[in-house]
Formats: sequence, structure tokens, C-alpha cells
Amino acid sequence: MTQPDLNPIIRDSAVPFFGFRALSNHSRGNTRIVYIHDGGLSESGGRLPSLRERLRKSYRLFEIDTAHHPITLKFELPSAEEAFRFRVTMYLTWAVHGPDDIARLGIRDVKAIFWPFLDQRLRPLSRQHAIESCAMAEDELNSDLKAAPFMLDQGIVLSSCAVDLSLDDRAQEHLARRTESRRAREQALLDHDLRLLQDRHDAELADLRRQLEQLDAAHRLNLKQQRMDFYVKALERDGVGFVILQLIEHPEDISAVISMLERRNDNSFEKARKVISDLMGADLYNPADLDPIRDHALRRLWEALSASGARWEPEAPSDEMKSGH
Repeated sequence: MTQPDLNPIIRDSAVPFFGFRALSNHSRGNTRIVYIHDGGLSESGGRLPSLRERLRKSYRLFEIDTAHHPITLKFELPSAEEAFRFRVTMYLTWAVHGPDDIARLGIRDVKAIFWPFLDQRLRPLSRQHAIESCAMAEDELNSDLKAAPFMLDQGIVLSSCAVDLSLDDRAQEHLARRTESRRAREQALLDHDLRLLQDRHDAELADLRRQLEQLDAAHRLNLKQQRMDFYVKALERDGVGFVILQLIEHPEDISAVISMLERRNDNSFEKARKVISDLMGADLYNPADLDPIRDHALRRLWEALSASGARWEPEAPSDEMKSGH
């Protein structure tokens, strides 16, 4: 990246043998006068050499700018990945602290002095950071540059330095793709974990349903067993009426009661078995339509099983009985 020349030498002119009063030979303000002869720096320092000295040696006058100059530089530094670099905007202030060195070395662009210094100082730091950690790299570089002022050997001082870091276009595009790829992987992992949790939830829910169904079946079986025990005891004690009332509420027990009666050896239950068989053959799945059959069968069941010969008059079926409840 092309940078402007930074020339600290304001004037470079030969010192004549005569007519030297025409020369401005005094340092003033932010400038310093330095005399250089063929063999090097003048022994007279910033004083105009005498006529004898000028007759013996050839002198040149250098007027050196010693003011502080704030400048902005733009360059690049490497990242941890060789293919990508950081863009650097540096804000620094430079000045001449050794005008004699500037004149003696003939330095006409101070970048040649501080550029290698900054490059060697900052490159090892920037190489420690990937492009994702651009902000961290900027913080570390600025932390290091807080050590200013930097007194350089060739008469230059860097009184302040600070940098802004950014990514070049290729690095930005690559980082965007890499970030999107990482997000996609993270989302895929989240989706996978979610599916595992959903499958585990479904399995646990199915297991709970099975347990609930088993408990419900066991409960129903227990209730049915209790009713069957009731039927057995009621029939043994001639409580046919109670049996009939229970069967009206639980028509699903009729088959079991029939089987129970068929297994008994008591001939007094023959008619009851026949009546109940007829009742089941009439399809009780629609009780409202079978009210006449049910009433007739229950009447016969009562007459067959009632040891006392008591009469039973069926009542009009209620809405609950018609609906099968």
C-alpha cells in the first residue's frame, strides 16, 4: 500500500566560503540547523563553521524539522491463517529527536526508519490471532503500543501509536461462510438432540400409556371379579333380585354369569340359564331396542330363581338404561 513520503529535512544546501551572512544559520522554533562536512558531523555543532574551517573542508547546511507530526497509515498484517490478513489503520505521531543523525544519515523518508520497527513489533502479535478474533487482536496490538514513546536509533521518536483492525474482503467472505457453516452444524446438533429427546419422550409416554392400560385392565378385572363373587354369593343365598339389578347395570357380565350357571349342578337354575342365553342371543348392544326382550327374560329369570315365588314388575327403562349406562 503506497504511503506518503515523510521527509524531515527542510533544507539541504552547500555552505559557501564567502557571503555566508545570506544564510539563515540559526535554529528557530521547530527546526534545527546542522552542519555536515565531508568527513561527517561538524565539530562546531549547530554553530556556523568559521572561515578557516570552511576553507579546509566543504560543509553542507541541513535544516531539520523537529515538530511532532500526526499521520495515518494503512497497511496489512498477517493472521494465524496465512491466506488471510488483517487490514490495519494506524494513527501515530512522529518527530525527530536526533537532528544530527538525520543530517548525517541523510534520511529523507522517516517511514524507512519506523516501518521495519512497527512491522517487527506487530507481526508476531497479529499472527497469534485467527480472523474470527479480529477484535482481540486489535486489543492486544493497542495494549502493546501503549509502551510509546519509542525512541528509535536513527533519531526518530514515535510519541504515540494506535491501530484499528478490520478484515479484507476475502477474509470477510470466508468468515461469513465459515460462520454460517458452524451455525448449520450447531443447528444440526440441536435438531439431533431434540429428536433424541422427542423419541425418549414418546417412548416414556408410550410406556406410561402401557402401564396405565395395564392398571386399568387390572382394575377392571378386579371389579369384574368382585361382581362375580357377588353373583355367586347372591345366587347361593337366593338373592336373584340383586343379581338381576346388577346385570341391568352391567350387561357385559351376562356371558360370565351364564358360564357360571352352566357349570353348576343345581337343576333349579336350568330355566335361568336358558333365559339368560336367550337374552344374550338377542344382542344387548342396543339396550333401548331390547327392553321388551330384557323385561321378559328378567321376569322369567326372577320366576325361575325366586325361592319365595315373589312377583316382579319391570319398571319403565330410564334414559341411562336406554343409553347403555
